[in-house]
Amino acid sequence: VLATTNTPNDQLTAELAEDAIEVHAIGDTVSSRTASMALYEARKLAVTL
Repeated sequence: VLATTNTPNDQLTAELAEDAIEVHAIGDTVSSRTASMALYEARKLAVTL
């Protein structure tokens, strides 16, 4: 987890989606989050996979 800015960076998500790769955006890719919120979202996603 890197805390560098509070601006979401979804460039990789968009590039992967263009290549028809299944992508699940969580954490700072969506919007500014705390580390605990990003971990919560990751855990929640992992349960659904």
